Amino acid sequence: MLKQALTPEEKAIYLELLQDLINAGTELEIKRIEDEILKFLRKARELPVSIEAKDEKAAAAHYIRAGILKN
Repeated sequence: MLKQALTPEEKAIYLELLQDLINAGTELEIKRIEDEILKFLRKARELPVSIEAKDEKAAAAHYIRAGILKN
């Protein structure tokens, strides 16, 4: 099963790579960054998100907001 969306951490990495692409100065640098982006997206899409991990994160966030658990 493929993931449908990137996590916030993955989005941040993706945006950094896109910014690097925008700032690239040479064709060789552009090609290298394009390759990095493609590898990153392939890797990110292949890792399934476990429901247990989502539930655990949601529960931790709830308890932190409630003041029961500290970061």
